[in-house]
Amino acid sequence: MNVRRVVTRVLLIVIGLPTALVLTAFAYLSLVDRTSGTIVSSGQKREYLLHVPRSYDPAKPTPLVISMHALALWPAAQMEMSHWNKVADEHGFIVVYPSGTGVVKIWRTHEPELV
Repeated sequence: MNVRRVVTRVLLIVIGLPTALVLTAFAYLSLVDRTSGTIVSSGQKREYLLHVPRSYDPAKPTPLVISMHALALWPAAQMEMSHWNKVADEHGFIVVYPSGTGVVKIWRTHEPELV
């Protein structure tokens, strides 16, 4: 094999593999991160994911768990990490994963006000 072919193959692997991984992750998150609807909370529109177990009976009172994600996450990530859906299916409760409201005001950078 000549050097040119080796370099070409190495470049294809170095560039192609990360690209394929990013595209796969994007496709997966696009499938998982579909929202169930929106609500308005404190005047802000927020999306959410909802899990209702198959055993749900609308005629019976059913507990609700609200699973909040951390600052750098999103509802689908919280759902995947928490495994609440499995527990909800076993014990018959509903789980909602609301989206956050963005960056907390105290963490936003701003110019100091001139007095």
